[in-house]
Amino acid sequence: MDQNIFQTNSRCHREIETPQKIQRQTSLVTGNTKLNSRIFRKGSRISISKHNFVMAWGGLGDLLGYMASIVWIAKTYKHIEGTVHCLDFFSSIARNLLKDFPKWHVELITCQHPMVEIAEQTAPLGYFTWQSLGFVTACKHRVIPLAEGMHMVDAGFTYFLQQNPPPPEGNFLPELDLSEVKVLELPKRYAVMTPATNVDGLRKLPSVTFNEIKKHFLKRGITPVFIGKAHEKGHFYFPKEYDYEGGIDLRNKTSILEAAKIIQGAQCIVGLDNGLLHLAACTGAVPIVFGYNIVAPEHRRPRRREGLTLDVHPNPEELTCTFCRSRMRMVNDLQSSHCIYADLKCLEVLSDLALWTEKIDLALNETNENP
Repeated sequence: MDQNIFQTNSRCHREIETPQKIQRQTSLVTGNTKLNSRIFRKGSRISISKHNFVMAWGGLGDLLGYMASIVWIAKTYKHIEGTVHCLDFFSSIARNLLKDFPKWHVELITCQHPMVEIAEQTAPLGYFTWQSLGFVTACKHRVIPLAEGMHMVDAGFTYFLQQNPPPPEGNFLPELDLSEVKVLELPKRYAVMTPATNVDGLRKLPSVTFNEIKKHFLKRGITPVFIGKAHEKGHFYFPKEYDYEGGIDLRNKTSILEAAKIIQGAQCIVGLDNGLLHLAACTGAVPIVFGYNIVAPEHRRPRRREGLTLDVHPNPEELTCTFCRSRMRMVNDLQSSHCIYADLKCLEVLSDLALWTEKIDLALNETNENP
């Protein structure tokens, strides 16, 4: 066996440039050595102890799901020295989750095409070869389609370990340590609402529904707290029709860890499929009222060790096109204008306030019974 192909120095990228060498490297990795958790065992045919794990794509919820596999690797294989390469917005989360593992490090992805500089230092399992984003590396023939109907936790184990389903002890979102995070003092009883949505409005609660949910909290003596961040390029924004009066408006005013700390102390958190709902699942047992429209619960429902998660979605029997992305969870085309029915009835159904208030009341009752 040519051991040079497993070296993590700059020769790795250059020595497997030809198609023949790429094919040889691919067959060695996917054939005799089986890419699953056993490759991390000492004495295995891939005995490198240093590995890079590149997460160059995805939103907050996706990256939290991928981190489940990385935290499990850090806990299970003590001899591994790992480096997680991630985008800046996620770096504080990654460092928090890995702070108890001194052999692990977090590096920011700063270049336009990160694999150009990272590929030369990366062992064969840690590549992120998402070709649609232009990341072409020495392992370009080993693209693993994370997109095809897969939960984010499954995607992490599939990509980094070639192991699915995940091991039972690793099949949960990791939990953040927020003991040292300081936030402003809030009312004793408050609930978090997540008003940010994407530009195309695919995950946008109808304004009437959002405003009525806010009023429902106020009637129950719960102060709504609004958390979220608009993207500097306008990819995420706050709808102008939403009414924040009577609540505490913390939009664009918290770091991601501060947002997590606020969520941790809430009576519940409510929203339509967004990263803060997945972040809530990493903070403990706060009840989550999770809305779905274009994505099925089996693909997005947070996997958590404790706490109540209540699903809000259209009845599939009444709306035949519900979960139009259930077979391909992440598609390249996210434009609502391309809905084949041209009506987005899934959002129309979610305007029914009763769907939300029923689950919100269950969440509040859970908090009252288990303060």
